[in-house]
Amino acid sequence: MRIKNKLTLIVLVVIGTGCVFWLSYYAFKFFNEIAERTRYSSAMSWLNAAIREELDDYYTAKGQYPSQLSDLTIPFPGDGAKPEMLNNFKYVTDDSYYEITWEVRYGSSIDNYKEHVAKGKMIFTEYYINGQLHSRTDFGEGEAIPKSKFKDGNAVSKEKYGNN
Repeated sequence: MRIKNKLTLIVLVVIGTGCVFWLSYYAFKFFNEIAERTRYSSAMSWLNAAIREELDDYYTAKGQYPSQLSDLTIPFPGDGAKPEMLNNFKYVTDDSYYEITWEVRYGSSIDNYKEHVAKGKMIFTEYYINGQLHSRTDFGEGEAIPKSKFKDGNAVSKEKYGNN
């Protein structure tokens, strides 16, 4: 084999190897971002469920909703949820009705979720992507919010908000 052919082959192998590493790096980066978004969205969903259950327990114990989310005892950690994630939730109440809105940001994309509950029953939910309504579920007269169990197997305690 001539030297020119060997050099050409070496250059092609080096370029091919570089391309494989470059593609691998960007594929890893792309899938890692997707995994991060999924983990964050999952943590926010868990936190939303925990907040809803705490609000339901508070209402059951006191006959009204708290004036602010900080009045709740939210169980952490759950599916990666952190206390600072509460800053992504907006909460409005008039004691017997509440609306809670939370958002998940993916770069320039923002997903918003809204839930409207009256007297312990879900009235309707809305889901927005970049400000456009994508789904709305109307529960008519209201549907009781189902209790779920957390990873430790315990549901939220109704006794914690009792009149002391």
